[in-house]
Amino acid sequence: MIRIYRTTIDNCNTVRSFKSLSGARKFARDCVGSQDCFGGHYAVSDDGIVKITWSGVTREDLFRQSAPDGLKLNKEHTFYRCGRDLFCRQRGLVFDHERQKIGRVVEVMDNVTGDYHDGFRLRHNEGEAHILFDEDRKYATLEDACAAAKHAFLDFLVYLENDPQ
Repeated sequence: MIRIYRTTIDNCNTVRSFKSLSGARKFARDCVGSQDCFGGHYAVSDDGIVKITWSGVTREDLFRQSAPDGLKLNKEHTFYRCGRDLFCRQRGLVFDHERQKIGRVVEVMDNVTGDYHDGFRLRHNEGEAHILFDEDRKYATLEDACAAAKHAFLDFLVYLENDPQ
């Protein structure tokens, strides 16, 4: 049995029990959004209003991302976000990607006054030889930016696997 304990800043406490991992994942993401697979024993929403803890499941199982187009992600092949930094964990390709930082997400402010939030952009690492992102493209949410980064990273891995070198 999986249990998720939800607490809000106004002390509204809820406990939900789940028989399946898919139900627990949906509830957790509805409460706090997408989270990093690696981290502590609790998760907090981006606005800081909701905190969840859990039992009967690991953080990695609860927040693991699925790959597009049938490409499986596993312990040797993952993409994750830690704060604003984007990382991969991949072995056995042309390059060793173990815990490699592949880029970061930055918040964009409006270009006239700089006073209000205007979306997110992806940025390459300084001196990075592999250009994975269109740095001029804006994303409405952090989740959209991370999804685009993950797709770019997975496309890069497919390219490496099919590279004739």
